[in-house]
Amino acid sequence: MLATDAQLNEPDPAWREGLAAITSPTLILAGGAASHLAQERLSWMADRLPEGHLVTIGTGHEIHASRPAEFLTVIREFGI
Repeated sequence: MLATDAQLNEPDPAWREGLAAITSPTLILAGGAASHLAQERLSWMADRLPEGHLVTIGTGHEIHASRPAEFLTVIREFGI
């Protein structure tokens, strides 16, 4: 948990440089205002991925558990 928190709170700046090199379609699910993650960060990341797709399901952190039908619809439409 400590390593994960450290990466989230103070990420190595080098990872940002590699986003443009990820050419696979990438789905980023956001939980909206109730999430503990900064939604601006997710939007920023999606904007830098050549095939980044951001979808917000306003429920908080555990989207798959609290809104399973919407979660499944989004990932199926994405092709997973």
